[in-house]
Amino acid sequence: MRNCCNWAFKLQQPIRNVTVLVVGLDKAGKTLCTRGMLRAPLGKVSSTHGCVRYELRLENFLVNLLDTGGGPNFGVRSREYYGEAHGVIFVVDSSDRQRMKEVKAHLTDLLKHPRLAGKPLLVLANKQDRMNALLGSELVEVLSLEKLVNQSRSLCHIEPCSALMDLQRWSDRKTLRGLRWLLQAVSLDYLNLNARVVRDIGKSPGLQEKERKAKSEKCQRKNKVERTITIVALSFALGLFFVFMGTIKLTPRLSKDAYSEMKRAYKSYAKALPGLKKLGITSVLLRKIIGTVEVACGVVLTLVPGKPKDVANFLLLLVMLAVLFFHQLVGDPLKRYAHALVFGILLTCRLLIARQSDERLEREEQREEQVNAQEKNKIKVS
Repeated sequence: MRNCCNWAFKLQQPIRNVTVLVVGLDKAGKTLCTRGMLRAPLGKVSSTHGCVRYELRLENFLVNLLDTGGGPNFGVRSREYYGEAHGVIFVVDSSDRQRMKEVKAHLTDLLKHPRLAGKPLLVLANKQDRMNALLGSELVEVLSLEKLVNQSRSLCHIEPCSALMDLQRWSDRKTLRGLRWLLQAVSLDYLNLNARVVRDIGKSPGLQEKERKAKSEKCQRKNKVERTITIVALSFALGLFFVFMGTIKLTPRLSKDAYSEMKRAYKSYAKALPGLKKLGITSVLLRKIIGTVEVACGVVLTLVPGKPKDVANFLLLLVMLAVLFFHQLVGDPLKRYAHALVFGILLTCRLLIARQSDERLEREEQREEQVNAQEKNKIKVS
């Protein structure tokens, strides 16, 4: 009953955005520990350069993990991210006894920094699977951890773990257990910590929202450019193909054999459709009509910008459907009309991509008009 009540209580809690900074010396196992928290599979791990961001949803927290690279200057490089952090994970290679003085020096500098002092600290005593690894209690003494956290007034917890072993099992991951403790510690003073983050990075929530919108608009512009390149390339290729095919139907200059084959094919189409004779359409006229349409629409697809391309696309699609109908009518095998089927599909794809782009532009314009109208109404009210 108690577990059910706790579960119901957690559901009622708001989703909180928490940024956690993962730091430590090089080869301490920061990336493996991060993967353990993410429940990621064991894979090849290389040295982290700069800062890599990961997102994780854990209970009522949306966690942004900042995995910073190690190396001799990692403190200088990671300093720019101090203001964003609600809490800190410091990863220690507990088997590397020779570097404990270096670990202590970095940890001292970390906790003395005004943007991190007072923020919850999780120390992951990594590589506990090794024989010479220091225990958690031994690390507390070696690093003078109690003294450091008392001076910085930070909540602290040390979690002995093995990131490598965590990645080989699904449940009871020590790295994830440590992260849960850190999130609970952050939640105890979330309002004050969040206010510090906003102040330290010098951004209001409104500005952060604007930045998010700017990023989404940038992605939309990038997608628009990619779609435009796709449409232009497809239009150019299709246009050249239909100019070539239409020319073969109209004149033997490109290929006498292909021209003769076209003449024979269209004679068979005219015989299979006796209604064409009643309309006065001979096989020669039918071939020239289709050839002229293909050449004209191919030129439009290749050279003319804007809406005429879509009209040409639609007309060529109708021509391909007519050609497929002719082939079926005379009982041709698939290899005789496979090209018409393929290019009919390509024309359909090009038309759909173009229509989607147009609809998105229209939606964006409507949105802008609505926003402008709302701003005008606000000005009038004020």
